Amino acid sequence: MNGIEGLYDGREQTLAKHEVLRRYLQRFAFIIGSWSESITYVDCYSGPWDERSAEFADTSFGIAIEQLRAAKRRLGKSIRLRCFFIEKNESAYFKLRDFVSQFDDIEIETRNEVFENCVDDILHFVRADSKTFPFFLIDPKGWSIPIEVIRPLLVHKPGEVLITFMLEFIRRFVDHPEPKIQQTFDMLYGENDIADKFRSLQSEERDDALLLEYLQRVKRAGGFEYASSSLILHPQKARKHFNLVYLTRHYRGLEVFKEAEKAAMQTMESARAVAAQRRRQSSGQLEFFGAEEMHDHTYFDGLRSRYLSSNAERLMNILKSSDDVTFDELWTCGLESPLVWPTDISDQVRAWRDEKLIVLRGMKPVERVPKPRSNHRVSLVK
Repeated sequence: MNGIEGLYDGREQTLAKHEVLRRYLQRFAFIIGSWSESITYVDCYSGPWDERSAEFADTSFGIAIEQLRAAKRRLGKSIRLRCFFIEKNESAYFKLRDFVSQFDDIEIETRNEVFENCVDDILHFVRADSKTFPFFLIDPKGWSIPIEVIRPLLVHKPGEVLITFMLEFIRRFVDHPEPKIQQTFDMLYGENDIADKFRSLQSEERDDALLLEYLQRVKRAGGFEYASSSLILHPQKARKHFNLVYLTRHYRGLEVFKEAEKAAMQTMESARAVAAQRRRQSSGQLEFFGAEEMHDHTYFDGLRSRYLSSNAERLMNILKSSDDVTFDELWTCGLESPLVWPTDISDQVRAWRDEKLIVLRGMKPVERVPKPRSNHRVSLVK
């Protein structure tokens, strides 16, 4: 796992999150750097938190610096690399500041401050370079960031955003009796009494509704064309832990994010397998097989099957509501779900065609599967 074995023992959920970030930034920096003169990376809650690497390889800011510099080397061209790091904890901030001070090939600003007080500073830093393309990481330790606080970052053009949606905590507060908690919940979504929408829902249905509502609201707030999410599971339990919500204005970004998610899920399941084996062995249980062989993937596989099924239902409802639908519309809607990838959407549409449930139009004779941005259209067979 990229030479980071042992750095994430006991915090496998952070490994999965960092793997999504690492893989996405690897492609993001190279693609954006191929045409842009400047890239700006903003980490609104930088840490470090619980790091074990002396080189901070297990931190979001360490990963970002590594991937930005690697992309610049691969491209072999002059790109301005810029970073803005915020950390409110003083001792963590000093570690951050001392580490980043060694890089003279990146323009870096840091703040020992709470994120909410730095939004104007962030925008000032980003706008100081009129040709830069910013990426905003919003990954708090807490569970609630008011949508109005992050709106100025969401609306910035150009720009992409990755937000940690703390489902593990958010689900607890739907029915919380404290008015203060309910007010904080409302501010997360930007609507009073929003929890009323979720109280009649149970379990997986409630989790999905909480995520989708948030995803749609931040998507609209920033005027993004595309939005998606990935899922991070609890490292030791068959339970969802949190989601990463991704926002972009370009379909290529969505493809790259989903590719990063797919690869990261393999890393996540491998890490969960090792964590489960470590827990069994700590209780004195002897095992003759490897962690992967002993791991039960039933929960993950069940979630993926469930998302594929519910996704197919959503897409079919879109087709039923219109006589003529672009494949782009199905593709964009389908990829909002976690654990659903571009090939899944193409495969589903092709399966419906083979079952003679739909008609595909606009495809060239050499094209076997529909693709986004190709003017392919879909309609139900009458």
